[in-house]
Amino acid sequence: MDSKKDIETSAAINADRELGDNPKGRNLLSDPELGSIVLNEYELAEFYKGNSRRDTLTNLLNRTGVVEEFNLISSNLERLNKFSNYSLIALDLIGLKRLNKQFGHSGADEIIKNACNSLESSVRKTDLVSRWGGDEFIVVGINTESEGTKRIINEINNNLPEHVKYCIVYKIFDPKSPFIDNLKNILNHLEKTKDLRPHDENGRVMGSGVVVELD
Repeated sequence: MDSKKDIETSAAINADRELGDNPKGRNLLSDPELGSIVLNEYELAEFYKGNSRRDTLTNLLNRTGVVEEFNLISSNLERLNKFSNYSLIALDLIGLKRLNKQFGHSGADEIIKNACNSLESSVRKTDLVSRWGGDEFIVVGINTESEGTKRIINEINNNLPEHVKYCIVYKIFDPKSPFIDNLKNILNHLEKTKDLRPHDENGRVMGSGVVVELD
């Protein structure tokens, strides 16, 4: 039977391969000169915890990750008495099924990756970007008011990659309002924007987005 050290080494090698092309990943080599890789239980736990907070396709924060990051940031800002309003921007990438049909799954995946790269480059470093689902994304603007949020949305729409258009719903929230409830609310409204989008004679949504500011 394999020893504990062999199991840890094998797991570390697989982890290192998985993070090898990821510039945000950790270097798991404990002894680069000899090429030996040994991870203790804490390091393994931290590796798997990090991966559980990221979307596997885009490396954006996933649902768990964005909630945890927001809670951490907000608690630190509250402690320093520097937390003002935050904005939630929900985006729906239009026509993902059509893109899958037109370009195949691998081609559509590349479009999603390009969309995510564009989102990250369009927001501030202090903002959070998350892939909530297959074609849904969330941007959390930390310490933003209405005008600042509009600037973020304009930047997103001014830097759209090829084949990418969004329907967007956004709202400004008080820092003490419940984050999870606000997320559910904004996503419910995003779903309702499908009724506002142009449809063809067969009832299919056409490729034109809307931007809705919630009261």
